[in-house]
Amino acid sequence: MSQKKSESTYFPLPTLLNRYSPAQVHLVEHLSEALHVVSRVISSVTPIKDQVAVNPYHGICERSFLNARKYLRIFSDYDTLMPLEFYAEEFHSGRFGIEHIQSAIEELENYLVGTHHIPSAKKIAERLQKLADNVDNQDRAPDQLIQQHNRPVRTLSELLDQNTNSDWSELIYDEISKYCAMHYDQGEAIWPSPWKELTLYQSWRSASVYDRNLEFRGLSGLRRYISQLPHTPEISIISSLKSLKVPPVLWETYLLCQAFSIHCWSARIKCQAIESGIDDLSGLLAIRLAYDAALSRAQKFEIDWSEYPSKHPISFKSSTSAHDDELLRYTLLRASEIAFRDQLLRGLTAQTDNTKVVSESTGKSSAIESDRTERMPVSNSYSMIELSPAAGAWSKAGPECELAGKPAFVIASQKYIRENDLEANTFLCSYDHSHDPEGIVLENIMTAPMIFAHCKNMQSYASAVDNHQFGSSNLNFQNVLGGMGILSDKRGDLTTGSPWQSLQTGSRFDHKPIRLHIVIAAPRYLIEKIISKHPSIMNLLSGNWMHLVSLDEEQALEYSTDGIWKKIVLPEN
Repeated sequence: MSQKKSESTYFPLPTLLNRYSPAQVHLVEHLSEALHVVSRVISSVTPIKDQVAVNPYHGICERSFLNARKYLRIFSDYDTLMPLEFYAEEFHSGRFGIEHIQSAIEELENYLVGTHHIPSAKKIAERLQKLADNVDNQDRAPDQLIQQHNRPVRTLSELLDQNTNSDWSELIYDEISKYCAMHYDQGEAIWPSPWKELTLYQSWRSASVYDRNLEFRGLSGLRRYISQLPHTPEISIISSLKSLKVPPVLWETYLLCQAFSIHCWSARIKCQAIESGIDDLSGLLAIRLAYDAALSRAQKFEIDWSEYPSKHPISFKSSTSAHDDELLRYTLLRASEIAFRDQLLRGLTAQTDNTKVVSESTGKSSAIESDRTERMPVSNSYSMIELSPAAGAWSKAGPECELAGKPAFVIASQKYIRENDLEANTFLCSYDHSHDPEGIVLENIMTAPMIFAHCKNMQSYASAVDNHQFGSSNLNFQNVLGGMGILSDKRGDLTTGSPWQSLQTGSRFDHKPIRLHIVIAAPRYLIEKIISKHPSIMNLLSGNWMHLVSLDEEQALEYSTDGIWKKIVLPEN
């Protein structure tokens, strides 16, 4: 049996460069850079059998939260904010109030720079009340939460669908899912693919020349076009990009658009590259582009690229209404987070001796059935050596999966805990800084279980704010696909996130769609030392991907995006 290799292993870049003229070499190098960006932006998705902490935003978290949303929405329909109707229902139900909106406005006006003004808290409250009076937001289906979005860059098939009311994008997705499922099947298929030992691109190229499915649908000449494609995916990509007349300055953006049109397969292949070194991403993109190029020829449809930016750096402008809507929804996200934070801190400031904490050294968590508060493993270890086995277990599958989506992660001693105020939204890592003067144990917690909690929170958050893209839609229309993921609805959509029914009960979300709040009962200088030592943690905080509060000297202080601690004054009940 031959050993399967990645696409690029067969024809390494130096070999490719030796075959072409200087002008062609430049294009190959330019493509290589674009593919590198696509690979970095796509976050990996693990198979169902061993999926644990997966942050779908990992590939873009070097950007700030809002900047990442703007970036995503240049080439995809992915959203990172809940719709206004959701916040209207939350406001109407009393889960946050006008005082929280005002606090959010004051906070955002301190660091948001631009010409767009945030409305007053009173005007926002009036708008939310009108929406709540007119819209029933309970038990809304995923498709009802999809935001209309006129993004700058679309695949050729998407534009053709818009112009002719056709469904080529769905048909192409189904075809790609068919070939990927066949190629990556893990023993479930009755008839295994005879080309499994080849790369994805070579397997598809070998099989598709016999497949008349899309030709019967009207994509004439497809098999002939595929048979004439180059044998290497990178050169095939260049060939299709030239056929589509995509300007080289837009290659990176257009490839991102193509990758996100089949995002779950791109993410699954990214995971495979990490785990086994078999990188089929360039092959997947070559396949997706080939369908667009063949469709363009068959339907005599082309994109007018003259309306797009023609120079580096590429800049796409969003409409004023889109920006204002984004800013308003972000303000309401922050208002709901401030309300949750204040409620959490009230529950942490009362001392009690009645807390039931189960100490385990195996890395498992326990649940207090009376209030469904689920806790992280409690470690009484005062050294890195003793804590490491438990902390290391957080990267593996196990009972920790039950902690998915909880928006509060508390690192504190038992004196801060009052059971009844923690509800089901918090998990606890018991820690006493008086036994850890150098912060060695705290550093281990902040770089292992804390990051795990952030990833699980982002996974649930993404499934809630955009279940159509990041989740797995309706549980009633799902089929397991070869251990790789879920096929959702009538289409061949590969999905790997949470189904809609697991996110909410019909009247409210089980997992609050807010970013992780970390509360650490330790001196600020100790926390700052760890943050400065780990740029990845600093980036998550400065980019607003999670929030950090220190309980220090009987004060609660929040770490701001500019690295300054700001005192939290809790409003009176």
